[in-house]
Parts: sequence; C-alpha cells; structure tokens
Amino acid sequence: MKRLLTVLLLLIFVAGCKSDDLPNGILSKDQMTDVLRDMHLVDGYLSTLPSDSVRKVGRQFYQQVFATYHIDSARWVVNLKYYTVKKPLVLNDIYKKVKADLDSLQSKESKAELKKNKKKIPVIKPK
Repeated sequence: MKRLLTVLLLLIFVAGCKSDDLPNGILSKDQMTDVLRDMHLVDGYLSTLPSDSVRKVGRQFYQQVFATYHIDSARWVVNLKYYTVKKPLVLNDIYKKVKADLDSLQSKESKAELKKNKKKIPVIKPK
C-alpha cells in the first residue's frame, strides 16, 4: 500500500511539473530579444533612407541579422508566431527588454553626438 501511494504521488508530481523546454527550432528568450533589437535597429535605419534605396538594400540588412543569429526568414516567422500566439506574456517581457536596450543605445548615441558637437562650437568668453 505504501509503495502504491508513493508511486501515485510520484506520478502526480511528474505529471504536474510543467517543462519550460522550448520546441525544437525556437529561439530562447534572450536570443529572441537580441534578434528583435537588431531587427528594430534595421527598421529604424531603413526608415531614414529613400524608398528606392530601401528596395535595393533592405533585404541585405535583414539577411545580415538572420546570418548573425544563424536563422533564416522562415525560422524567424515561426519564432515570431510562437511567441505571439503561445507565449504573449513572454513576448511582452521580451519587448520591454528590447525597448530598454534601444533606449540605452539612443542615450549613448545622444551623449556621443552632444560631445562631438561641443567640440565644434567655439566658446566665446566675455572680456
């Protein structure tokens, strides 16, 4: 009887444990954050170019992001759908991190630009 109870409790415990393993081919939360950050950087850069230039070079920029993370466009779509449909709360957390990363990059860039511009402006001291 003790053995039966032990086996039943063990089965309930094992069945109740939810695995956080990702399906094959799905990027981890950190990898997804990095890819999304880089994709948004590409989006931002391409938005500054004329539309004819975007048609010429846009695909190359996205392909470079895919190559960096060893994925292709099909795998990217599968990952995006997975997080959108099955893990929306995780995707929300990912986007919070992406936003924080982009804000940090923008802040660093603004500081560097300000520093660069200060060197160009002559300071006139009153006599």
